Amino acid sequence: MYREIDASAVEFFQVAYFLIVVISLTASFLIMRREKTTIPAGGVDTSRLSRGKRWIIFMLCIITPVVSQAIFYYGWKNVMLNKAKTANLIGFIAYPLWIVTFGFLRIMLFGPGF
Repeated sequence: MYREIDASAVEFFQVAYFLIVVISLTASFLIMRREKTTIPAGGVDTSRLSRGKRWIIFMLCIITPVVSQAIFYYGWKNVMLNKAKTANLIGFIAYPLWIVTFGFLRIMLFGPGF
């Protein structure tokens, strides 16, 4: 029922996913820094994340859930607590979705066994 996948295809998927992860983590860090630098030194921002930024954070947390969540939360927690809490919640929602998605892809590509 499941077809054999040659080693070159597996290697391609590994390299492609690695590049996507690196791009995602870089984007997470840059977005976090850009938002944080808009606050004056010693200031605190109590505003909430916009809908667009929530979707961007959600998409980044789907790709790398734990690390992107940590980048946003720990980068913002002292200066923008509301945004940090929202990003943390988004990460907690994205992590189970990541497990289900990649579990499904793994079963569809390689079969249910190890």
